[in-house]
Amino acid sequence: MRKRLVAVLAVLALAVAACGNSDSDDDAEGGGGGDGGGGDAAVSVDQPGVTDSAIRVGGVVGTTNPLGLPYDNSCNGVRAYFDYVNETEGGVFGRDLELVECLDDQTTKSKNQQQARKLVEETGVFAVLPVTTSTFGAAKYLAEEGVPTFGWNIQEEWSGPPNLFGERGSFICAGCTDPDVPYAAQQLGFDKVAVLSYTAPQSKQCADGNIESFQRYGFDVAFQDTSLAYGFTDISADVQRIKDSGARFIATCMDVNGNIRLAEGLRNAGVEGFAIYAPQGYDQEFVAEFADELGGFYFAVPFTPFEFEDQNEGLALMREWVEKGGYDVNEFALVGWSLASMFVEGLKQAGEDFTRESVVDAVNQITDWTAGGIYPPIDWTKAHSEQWPTACTAWVKVEGGSFVPVFGTDTEPFVCVGGKDVETLPDPAPTLAANDPSTWDKVFEALGG
Repeated sequence: MRKRLVAVLAVLALAVAACGNSDSDDDAEGGGGGDGGGGDAAVSVDQPGVTDSAIRVGGVVGTTNPLGLPYDNSCNGVRAYFDYVNETEGGVFGRDLELVECLDDQTTKSKNQQQARKLVEETGVFAVLPVTTSTFGAAKYLAEEGVPTFGWNIQEEWSGPPNLFGERGSFICAGCTDPDVPYAAQQLGFDKVAVLSYTAPQSKQCADGNIESFQRYGFDVAFQDTSLAYGFTDISADVQRIKDSGARFIATCMDVNGNIRLAEGLRNAGVEGFAIYAPQGYDQEFVAEFADELGGFYFAVPFTPFEFEDQNEGLALMREWVEKGGYDVNEFALVGWSLASMFVEGLKQAGEDFTRESVVDAVNQITDWTAGGIYPPIDWTKAHSEQWPTACTAWVKVEGGSFVPVFGTDTEPFVCVGGKDVETLPDPAPTLAANDPSTWDKVFEALGG
């Protein structure tokens, strides 16, 4: 599933080459105090960013980005989680957790690397989090330095290095086949599909993966176009060809703006009963604003959707502390919260005399990380270098200006379709409960994993 979002956001990064060079630094410290799991006094730790009273981290985010997406909200999610731990647990091993800087990389690879080097070499942070941006030019540098790094892994650079941790695993394969989008088409009753993408290599690679996935599971890819220019205004030719082909399920590797133009073109041409899989756009404010335009859209959500918040303790806790900090509750705040929880779990597992290396090693021994039940379990003994054999995705459709969960059940939002070698899609697929990750074993067993 990740490959679709990778392609979309990589394409968007191309649009900001002319952005300015000014830095945007945001300083903040976690609140609270106390011992926090370490006894009466903190054990001496000789590590960058660690004092007797604090563990200091910094982040790099694409505050300046072509769509104006609130990537910097992930910093607020980190702050909220740190506040939660500082106030309720007294920090970690007698030290407060502090997010001292969140730097804007202006969605450029060179600036991304520059800001990461600043955090490590000048600010002297212990770890880098969050990394929430469309570019990750600092990946090689951070990997070589061995700095624990936690981010929104939508770039292939996350794959491989043992110290780079994405909130949904780190392995990315843009051209690999996945059963999730074909499963959505199956459930909606479509056997003919269309695939669209931009000309950018990342977007085209995403489309190639979609095409191969559909073909693997027996769908007729009746129309495909990977030659669309980012920011196109005329989609009429493709609309007519889609109409003539009989395809009514359209999987795209485009941003929301491109998909809205596509939907408008289909409606203007009198095409009825279509469904558009969109890799980006699960945002409550956005869907309320564009309710009419987004009718017929389906989104894959990698975490327990906000619509299941009353059944999920992790989501409820996140909202409580994000709102307590005066921050917006959205996907990016959730990303930051989740990354911070992974970092803290690694710290605790590493022990009181922790080092950068021991924290990395500790996270890499976790086999069922869920961020408090928000995500399907991630096995970090495999998640750096292997495509997870089972795709567990929560699906929502746009209906009446709101997101409505589909394909799962009232209590089990994740639909799990899997097996690396599976050639037939299940009907129905096993499901994973919103607040019971223990059902993972049952799902995996049902899928023959």
